[in-house]
Amino acid sequence: MERFRGLFIASGFFFIVWQALSPILPIYAVELGASITQVGLIMATLSLTLIFTRVPLGILWRGVEPKVSMAFSYGAQLASLLLYFLAPNPVWLFPTMVLLGLGLASFGPLATSTALNLAAEGTRGETAGKFYTSIALAMLSGPFLTAGLLKFLSYKQVFLSLLAFPLAGLASLTKLGGLRRGAGGAVKRFAAASRNLLFALLATVSFFVATGVFDTLFPVYATSALLFSPATVSLLFGVRGGLNALARVPSGKLSDRVGRRKPLILAYLLAFLALLSLLKAGSPGPLFLSMALYGCAWG
Repeated sequence: MERFRGLFIASGFFFIVWQALSPILPIYAVELGASITQVGLIMATLSLTLIFTRVPLGILWRGVEPKVSMAFSYGAQLASLLLYFLAPNPVWLFPTMVLLGLGLASFGPLATSTALNLAAEGTRGETAGKFYTSIALAMLSGPFLTAGLLKFLSYKQVFLSLLAFPLAGLASLTKLGGLRRGAGGAVKRFAAASRNLLFALLATVSFFVATGVFDTLFPVYATSALLFSPATVSLLFGVRGGLNALARVPSGKLSDRVGRRKPLILAYLLAFLALLSLLKAGSPGPLFLSMALYGCAWG
């Protein structure tokens, strides 16, 4: 339990930075002079980095102490924050997103597999729900943190302020006990069922493609067309993260009882309703409700 708690805290320090950045990166790119097309390409650079480096990094870190690869991820995150601060034009954001993507591609799968390896047989869904709560809490606190900082600081000063989290994460690794990465029997059986694996991959890709498009376009749309402040946009993302956090553990327990497919279908239905309602919403009240529904679907 102590090792799981330490991993939970280390993951929270890492993911809060990404969630704090998510609402403002497209807006920051526009402020640096990027066109909408360039904003899309910049954000796509992150997605492509995640797609093409996740497997090679997994192979690279095989047999390596998890804390070493986590330290690499924190280092990549530190470097990306410094590059965001120094960026004089949108072109700088392309290599910066590659660095950020390398950290995410390395940290996310590693931390997840390590957490699942700490789970008792038959409780993997619940354990996954508890672990992902650290990410969901980051989805809540990160945007709210950004909203608060933007009241007093510029974008560049926000980037400097966020350096505290990867530094704290690196410090937390020194207190983390020995960890072992492993797929575990249940995960191996799942991987052997190619049909289920293909279904899971397609479901994950389709959900996060839609989420990636939304996270790229919505901040720009909200600030330019709806005239929301960047702080308000961050608050909307925080509401989504808050409901995500609340839904994580119940959804994990539900999947242990009824299987993975039915909760996944429910999540897709909720996501469809949320995105449909976002198309109709034009004021903060309905948008907050739509983002709350989106958070439930994601959780």
